[in-house]
Amino acid sequence: MAIRCNILIYGGGGEEFPYVGSREKLTISPTAVGSVIGWRLAQQASNHVSVVCRSNYETVKRSGYLIRSTIWGHGRFLPRQVCHVDTFGETLFSKPVDYIICTNKVLDDWSTISRNLRPLVKPGTTIVSAQNGMNVEAPLIEAFPDNTVLAMLVNTNCTQLRAGFVDQAAGINKSPFLVGITGRSGQGHRADSARRDFLAAMDPCIKSIESVYKERWKKLIFNNAWNSTTAVSGLNTHQLLEIPAAIEVVLELAEEAFNVALVSGIDIEEDFPFQVVDVARKTAPIVPSTLQDARKRRPIELSPVFASPLLL
Repeated sequence: MAIRCNILIYGGGGEEFPYVGSREKLTISPTAVGSVIGWRLAQQASNHVSVVCRSNYETVKRSGYLIRSTIWGHGRFLPRQVCHVDTFGETLFSKPVDYIICTNKVLDDWSTISRNLRPLVKPGTTIVSAQNGMNVEAPLIEAFPDNTVLAMLVNTNCTQLRAGFVDQAAGINKSPFLVGITGRSGQGHRADSARRDFLAAMDPCIKSIESVYKERWKKLIFNNAWNSTTAVSGLNTHQLLEIPAAIEVVLELAEEAFNVALVSGIDIEEDFPFQVVDVARKTAPIVPSTLQDARKRRPIELSPVFASPLLL
């Protein structure tokens, strides 16, 4: 008999995006990628996936999410339960939460996030940071030192085009989601590894990895090059690739972050900056989260994505 799992995907911003949650797997997320993660985890019949929404609450409660994906095809994600962010703590979490997956933007509001999560975190709860940037899980480790804290690297581009309608159009890695251990918790390495592998086994799109640091640097180099240029120009990756001067800027930014990675002791292929450009050529047009935020005049994750290399 399959083991039921409670998962929470938590997102703490983006008023136009949902929080995704689950009952035995509980997920809260205001981001499009959180909706996709919840959808994939819900493919396991034993997982109870619920969502906590903000501005799209009525739409999701009425008809769930319609997801258009180049990787998994089209589908509809009907959460087991839909709650509003202002009241989810009172109505959703009657049972212990096994996994909390944070997909919120990193905007230095960790004190509020920790306060919201604390009533839900029990001794057996695993917390997963699925956010952009370097060492973004550090505040979670500090707030919950006795719990397993995992890192999930998201290698797919998702956009919520309107309330409840999510488009997954591009990927930058053959594995959409990579999950690994960021440091030993009070639970011990064996328990941390078991919880990482248990999460990875829930869907083929999730791959368990040993070297979070190296894979995160690769993602950071890509983001440093493309998230900045697309946000400043207002163009997606394919539109920028039509401009030779823009390609030169992308390469320069990739090389800068790449050199910091080398100095930091990361062993990455010598041609990786060129791979950053080639991946964008081979995949569908990418609209990074920073470009999405810039277009809608929302706060942008400057520190975790762009300041991280400067602070190392």
